[in-house]
Amino acid sequence: MYTPTQTTLQTHLAYNPTAHSILSTLTLIPTSNSTTRSNSLPTPQPHHQTNPLHQVTDTRPSHLRASQNYTDVSLVDKYVMPSDVYSSLQSNTVLSYKRTHHLGRFDPSAPSTLAATAALYDREIEDRDIHVGARCRLLPAHAQFVGGSSEDGPDRRGEVAFVGLVEGLPGVGAWVGIRLDEPTGKNEGEVGGKRYFEAQGRNRGVFVRPERVEVGDFEVVDEFAEEMEEI
Repeated sequence: MYTPTQTTLQTHLAYNPTAHSILSTLTLIPTSNSTTRSNSLPTPQPHHQTNPLHQVTDTRPSHLRASQNYTDVSLVDKYVMPSDVYSSLQSNTVLSYKRTHHLGRFDPSAPSTLAATAALYDREIEDRDIHVGARCRLLPAHAQFVGGSSEDGPDRRGEVAFVGLVEGLPGVGAWVGIRLDEPTGKNEGEVGGKRYFEAQGRNRGVFVRPERVEVGDFEVVDEFAEEMEEI
């Protein structure tokens, strides 16, 4: 049979004062004595304290606050760890995890996988008859052409201006550089400061994978044709 100790009874009284009368009846302990002992117990304290709020006042002139407010994190200098230092770390890094578990370029089968991917792009180039000077249109990513236009917008037409490897772009295998008829591209035919073809205008160049290129007898898009018809 469980018999509560005096300390247990005192703790119970401290948090449940209504039990004084019941305790005095069962144990013949006077209520006044129980109250005196319970009052000697420490008052429970909260486990967490709320930190006070601090207000920061920008005392710079207004023109500096407007031009250098640093809401754009690209303006803030950041520490970039040198690659050799990062490679020397033996634990708690993504690189060390991949090295330990043979993932990515540490996978023994990775070279054969990369070679197969590059060969796949080469076959796409050959099967689609992609060559420099050919007229083409771009197939949108993960979409099909319907009635001469893609499901997510009109044709983007141009001319194949480059076929080959491009430094600075992700992955392996060949890329196709397109000189677009309209300025809907990403660049002017260069990547990382190296030029691969002349785009003949701002934003008239783009690099895509071979599966997004359809070669054919596509007319040149005249961006001013519609305007001329309305004059």
